[in-house]
Order: sequence, then structure tokens, then C-alpha cells
Amino acid sequence: AHNWAEYAATKRSYELIAKHVLPQFQGQAWSTLQAKARAEASRPELAAAQIKAVETRIKELIEQDEERAAKAERLTSVPGVGPVTAMTLLGEMHELGQVSGKQIAALAGLAPIARDSGSKQGKRFINGGRKPVRDTLYQAALVATQHNKPLKDFFQRLKQTGKPVKAALIAVARRLITILNAIIAKKQMWSPA
Repeated sequence: AHNWAEYAATKRSYELIAKHVLPQFQGQAWSTLQAKARAEASRPELAAAQIKAVETRIKELIEQDEERAAKAERLTSVPGVGPVTAMTLLGEMHELGQVSGKQIAALAGLAPIARDSGSKQGKRFINGGRKPVRDTLYQAALVATQHNKPLKDFFQRLKQTGKPVKAALIAVARRLITILNAIIAKKQMWSPA
């Protein structure tokens, strides 16, 4: 018996890595990887091995570039940010560390957009930006609300004020991307203070 929920999550992370990270590092590997993924997508026992191989190759490519390796190390120093999040950010957000917190949140699609007209004030929502980055940061926010004390406290405060859980998680994801942006800009490791 297979754990299909785990397989679906694993397959999804493999697809995200293959689609959005690998092409940034090595265009030639993409077509081969895509063909393999289609041919073997129905074989869950192979998916884990393929994901491991892709992650290993991406890690090798990152380690070959000293600047990128240093950025990856700084990103993963933040509790809640793992190698998949770091690889996605390095592959998709070349502006990381070069723009303001508001701009990076907008590029990630995590900035609240006002829906106002005249004197009528509508609801705020998130839209646009880079969906793979937003999806990855949402997952990282879920982890951070459990393992990152400042973000966990922020999440609890939002929930206590009546914010819906998903809205609070998006707020955590936005705060997380602004923290990561500052870490890259200042070339520092994470410190919770």
C-alpha cells in the first residue's frame, strides 16, 4: 500500500523543482527531466529517487557558484526555510536582496491589493507575482509557524485578533520573504532578535 498523500506532495515538490528551479541553472537538463517525469509519474516508488537525484543535482549546481551557495546558506539559516524554499527563491527571485521589502512582497504575489472605489473601501487580497514562489513561501510559512518563535508569535497574535488562519499564514509568508530579503541584502545569517 502506498501513502498517496505523501506521494502527491512529493510529486508536487518534484514538479515545482523541475519546472521552476532547474531551468534557471541548466537549460539542457530540463527537457530530459521533463520526459522522465512524464514517463515515470505513475510509479511512486521511483518518484522519491528522482526527487533525490534532482535535489542533489541542484545542490551541486548551487555549490559550484560561491555567491549562490552563500545565499542558500543564509536563507536556510532561518527556521522554516528548507532547501526547496531556498532553491526556489534562488531560481525565481533574482531581485532578492536588491529591492525593498514591499517590492519583494509584490514580486512574490504576497502584497495586499486594495479593491477600493471612491469612498467605498473593499477587501484586500493577494494577486499576481510569481506563483511558484508564493506557493513555496506558503509552505515555508506553515513550517515557520511551528518552528520559528518570532513568526509563531506573530501568527498567534494575528489569530487572536480574529484574522482567518489562511490570511494569517499569508501575512507570515509576507513577513518571511521580507526577512529573507533583508538577510540577503545585509549578507547576514538569521538572528531572531
